[in-house]
Amino acid sequence: MIENPPTCSLPSANGPSVSSMSLPSGRRTVAELGGIDMVLANAGIAAYGSIETTDPEAFFRLIDINVNGVFRTVHATLPQVLERRGWIGILASIASYSPLPGAASYNASKAGVELFTRALRAEVGWRGVCATSIHPSWIDTAMVRDAEHDLDSFRDMRARLPWPAKATTPVARCAELIVDGAEARRDRIFVPKSARLLFWLRNVLTSRLGEAFLTRDAAEIVPKMDSEVVALGRSVSARTAEIDHIEGHPTAPAAVERD
Repeated sequence: MIENPPTCSLPSANGPSVSSMSLPSGRRTVAELGGIDMVLANAGIAAYGSIETTDPEAFFRLIDINVNGVFRTVHATLPQVLERRGWIGILASIASYSPLPGAASYNASKAGVELFTRALRAEVGWRGVCATSIHPSWIDTAMVRDAEHDLDSFRDMRARLPWPAKATTPVARCAELIVDGAEARRDRIFVPKSARLLFWLRNVLTSRLGEAFLTRDAAEIVPKMDSEVVALGRSVSARTAEIDHIEGHPTAPAAVERD
């Protein structure tokens, strides 16, 4: 294991896609380590609120980072990984196949990332490269903690999810499972391992029966979440708004008439 290896700084989510060898940091990584054997596309953000409420700027920025950012990372490093018949890990999520109200942008991005990875496997697997989609449930990260701090509705929704969809995994354990899966060159990695159950049930989750189960509390959770997001004045966490320069504001939802 290499201690504190230099990293390859890739183009920003808004920048053009370029070869890793045209990046100074990419050349430095190749010069110091002899090549790029493994790549982990890990960048991602989340947005708050329903489609009606979510600020379009936040939605577009999320897709740019979560989907386009994956492409830029893979495209920039693929020549080196192909040369060394290496490994590419791409952070998807159980959200790739478990839709939740109030998470449409995140669901869309992670579903896209999963199929991007499957297509990548078809393109480079026969050339000796392993591309792996990684499907965590909730990880104890700033992104999850920020959402719980900002939104009571988010905490309520998580509390009502069944096992294993409600499980929270420490970052260190997540890293261990990713390393183990990379060493075994698995096609998918689930964090925790029990999250594989949701993958097996994916057709049920997107059936009418699964939809009824997943949306059973939507009439309560969605209006509450949207009200909280409008009160916050932002569709992302304060941390994400600062780091990614998202300045837009959510839209107040239309009044809902109840029978």
